[in-house]
Amino acid sequence: MCQKAFGSFFAPLVMIELEDFAWTRGEASIFMSSPTVERGFCVRCGTPLTFRNIEGERIDVSIGSLDAPAKVRPERQIGTESRMPWFAELQDLPASATEEYLTPERLAKIENRQHPDHDTDDWPG
Repeated sequence: MCQKAFGSFFAPLVMIELEDFAWTRGEASIFMSSPTVERGFCVRCGTPLTFRNIEGERIDVSIGSLDAPAKVRPERQIGTESRMPWFAELQDLPASATEEYLTPERLAKIENRQHPDHDTDDWPG
């Protein structure tokens, strides 16, 4: 289910106690993916933001939606029965940085329109 919801092969999440979590501006839109699970996402850009079992006291936030995802290291894996059989081979594939793959003209057109995960003085939302 997470693979479909994230449109990816896994859903890297960081768990937070509900009492320690708050939206500082705006709120996520919610999709009930099952009777007890709600998934939060940005209605403007579609970014998956949260996963929450409504019977629990925690919320999971998508690591990839954070401004500095490298600062949050996953500590365990859940749902490994759905792991793609070739996933461990990805590190052996030829690799290149975006700058090596796109022309300078195409790179110049890339613009991040997603809101940062921290408060700012200006926000169109």
